[in-house]
Amino acid sequence: EVLRSHFGSSHLARAVCSIPTPARAAMAVELRAARQAASAAMLPRLLRLGVLAVACYVAAGNVLGFVAGGFQATATRATSASPVALYAKGPNWEDSVVGKIGYGMKRSLLIRMPDTYYSTEEIMKRITTVLIKNIDEKWRQGGMRTMALMKEVGLKGGQMKNKRDINRALFMLQAQKVVYKVKQNPIRWEIHEEYRKNGVPRISNDERAPFKLMHNIKFKSTKVPKYGPVHGEYRPNTPDLMTLITKRPFSRYEKPQYGELTPAMEEY
Repeated sequence: EVLRSHFGSSHLARAVCSIPTPARAAMAVELRAARQAASAAMLPRLLRLGVLAVACYVAAGNVLGFVAGGFQATATRATSASPVALYAKGPNWEDSVVGKIGYGMKRSLLIRMPDTYYSTEEIMKRITTVLIKNIDEKWRQGGMRTMALMKEVGLKGGQMKNKRDINRALFMLQAQKVVYKVKQNPIRWEIHEEYRKNGVPRISNDERAPFKLMHNIKFKSTKVPKYGPVHGEYRPNTPDLMTLITKRPFSRYEKPQYGELTPAMEEY
């Protein structure tokens, strides 16, 4: 049988006991009483050491706070503060949480899918539908990047690999003041104020068919111009400055058709 020493000793007494049972029980009672007495004697000393350690900790915190520049927060206040205040994090408001594009909507995966053959008009209607849905900038981050629009519109394959088709549609919408380029690098798009000031067309809220009502969206033009920038605006023809001052001079082999040359400013 192993006999352990009393509380506080630095070694462990091991012995094989061959004492009869009554004497063994009496010895066990004496050893238990000795351990209890030693514990009772050590308790006040441990309490005094603990109080002294806590006082030193609090005093050190106060001294460090004073030296650092008058910080009022002591060590006890810092340890008792909530983790939210320590890490400057907290619950987000529902209105501030912006939705993200679905899982797996990566360009590297979409360009390997079967090609889509959307026309310029259809892409324009799809872009307008997506931007109307994000008109309050809560559905997606506003304004939306060109790549994000390509994913939301549903381009795949060759139309996703390059931005030729999406840029034509975007610039056609920009020329008609349907969308507005709010940022240049990277380019971000929003619904134009001129298009939304009198209300926008109704769109579908069905996630399985988001473009079900895009036939309600109409545009002035859906044909890409052959010359000039796609997003350029056509201005009304105005007479040249020289035409305003004098009419076209005649050569000596040409007969005048308008009589004498007179300033043409009076005609305008």
